[in-house]
Amino acid sequence: MKEELFERRSEMLISLSKMFPLKLIVDTLSEKYRVKKRQIYKDWETRDKWMPQIMRKQSSTINHELIEGIRQVIPRLWVEAERGDNSSARVAALMGLLKAYVQFYELLQSSGIIEKVPEKLEHKVVNISAWDLGNVNHFLKPIKKKDLR
Repeated sequence: MKEELFERRSEMLISLSKMFPLKLIVDTLSEKYRVKKRQIYKDWETRDKWMPQIMRKQSSTINHELIEGIRQVIPRLWVEAERGDNSSARVAALMGLLKAYVQFYELLQSSGIIEKVPEKLEHKVVNISAWDLGNVNHFLKPIKKKDLR
């Protein structure tokens, strides 16, 4: 990975850890590194591929920034959630908390610090006899007034 690309992606991770909105990160990095916004969004979309490499090379710096960013943001959001002026402010703070925890968890998974658990789809085969179908159809028929008496 080229040095400038490495720096740009590292800065993206640090900005994400501080809970900056993605649009602000894209605008800032696009201007600073003189690349198209589309390229920054592509970096975001492919973060699972490049993030482990950056985390290995800069693990102590990035981990410190991640932890520090979360340490600063989450307590403030909790205070707002508890003492907000109105319900909208409290709901927004709770949504911010949810977003903070999810982003932090995703960053740790992408970096390889937390193991990714594959999604597991379970299904169960059920045998239904003709008698069962008849009984189900009975419940699906519209109710008539005379049936209610």
